[in-house]
Amino acid sequence: MSFDVRSVRHPVLPHAVGGNLQRAFLKFHRENPGVWVKFAELALELIGNNIAHYSADAIMHVIRFHTALGDTRVNREFKIANAHVAYYSRVWRDTYPEYSEFFRYLKREAA
Repeated sequence: MSFDVRSVRHPVLPHAVGGNLQRAFLKFHRENPGVWVKFAELALELIGNNIAHYSADAIMHVIRFHTALGDTRVNREFKIANAHVAYYSRVWRDTYPEYSEFFRYLKREAA
């Protein structure tokens, strides 16, 4: 299976604004759209290499590493909050429903 990672889809973002973490994620995404592009590129590359499941956290660590080395597609002045990783994986699920099982999700308990 081969993918053209240059054709990353526009992200399907949450419609309803939730709590502070979600608002922080949406603000971060607006200010750093290159993070989504890199996240989706890496996930598609893994899928193209027949990887059935992977860690969104591991992908985010790769992005952090590449950013530290000067990847110009991602703003070097930002910090990716660990709380954003879950949002990126859920945006992935909604943007690429055909690969919705690529990341594993914990069931949320009612508060």
